[in-house]
Amino acid sequence: MGKTHSVSLSPQDEGSAHRRIPHAGKDARRQQIQLQLLTDALPVLVSYVDRDQRFRFNNRAYEDWFGCRREDVYGKCISDVLGDDASAVILPYVEQALAGLIVTYEGKVCYKNAGERFIHATYVPHRENGDVEGCFVLVSDLTERRNTKEALKSSTQEVRKLNEELERRVLLRTWELEQANAQLKKEIAERRLAEEHLSHKAQELARSNAELERFAYAASHDLKEPLRMVSTYTGLLAKRYKGRLDRDADEFIGYASEGAARMEELIRDILAHSRLDSGTTIKPVETTAVLHRAMDNLQAAIRENDAAVTYDALPIVRGDATQLIQLFQNLIANAIKFRGLDPPRIHVSAQRKTETTAQHAQEIRRSSWLFAVTDNGIGIEPRYFERIFQMFQRLHARQEYAGSGIGLASCKKIVEGHGGRIWVESKPGRGSTFFFTLPCAR
Repeated sequence: MGKTHSVSLSPQDEGSAHRRIPHAGKDARRQQIQLQLLTDALPVLVSYVDRDQRFRFNNRAYEDWFGCRREDVYGKCISDVLGDDASAVILPYVEQALAGLIVTYEGKVCYKNAGERFIHATYVPHRENGDVEGCFVLVSDLTERRNTKEALKSSTQEVRKLNEELERRVLLRTWELEQANAQLKKEIAERRLAEEHLSHKAQELARSNAELERFAYAASHDLKEPLRMVSTYTGLLAKRYKGRLDRDADEFIGYASEGAARMEELIRDILAHSRLDSGTTIKPVETTAVLHRAMDNLQAAIRENDAAVTYDALPIVRGDATQLIQLFQNLIANAIKFRGLDPPRIHVSAQRKTETTAQHAQEIRRSSWLFAVTDNGIGIEPRYFERIFQMFQRLHARQEYAGSGIGLASCKKIVEGHGGRIWVESKPGRGSTFFFTLPCAR
């Protein structure tokens, strides 16, 4: 914090009691000495100016600040002690105080011996028998605190710029990988019935995994290292200055720390999203057991929101159990998060469907299971039905609903990785139903 100094009225010290305010008797001189001792113990500047605008008292902090002795100040006019530039700023307030007004000033003052300072000064008239005999001047030095605040504000702006640049890089890299993966899946689908299907798919998957590994390396090194530096220094700022500055400074520190934490969460979610294509194990999976695992993982959220999850008889499908747990978990977690006024009510159902697709000028019929996850939440406007499945596409501010905006994008990636598709039907205020298809076990 900045140093605080005040000025007070009294003789210069115990050894110079002969210098006193006019008409001061023995008791008054004793009070002045006591006042001198008291104000010398204060970390503020205190002084007294008489009607002729001459100094009649100052405390020890005043001496230290201006590098002068009390004897050098006593009886001198304001301009002689403070300089012409400072007097031009201060004298109008002294004159108002001598006219009987209590006035304050906050701003820059260029002192003769102390240089340019940012101060807060209070001028209080001193009355005797109803007449103003002089004024007290109390000055707080805000220079250091103001400089620190400006430096912290500048640092916060730099952190914000860095966060924006990191987000831009993440979005660009993710978009490139999404485009590459979409193209890859299209090529795999076109060659599914070809004689060299297995060989080609293995090559393309190896290429995709290599791309994802390079992305994971870039995310964990290129992005995490500068972010760790940001987090470290914002932590140091919070530890050293939080609570010691004003409310704005504490708010700036909070913004910086919050931005760094949000970026850490974002990078973790992107890494998890990028690994969805690797290490899958496709085999028959009981979706009832998968749903139970997802509910167990969300037990705390279900209990805290008084939510209820019901389900019909669910089938056995072909898929990766770990990814299907994540699929159900993301959809149920969203239903709880975007709840309405009533406690969340979520229902899971499934029915068998036969789809016909065209491949290589042939119609292919295959059976799949159509799942539906229905909730009674706030709903979604139709114009956002496609957007919500894209990376980082949020419909609400972070202050309203937490999250990185990757959950539904991961759901889409999981479903499409199993050869299915996912979509939503909803009306604002009337809940939503997320549909997705998964291949049958046989």
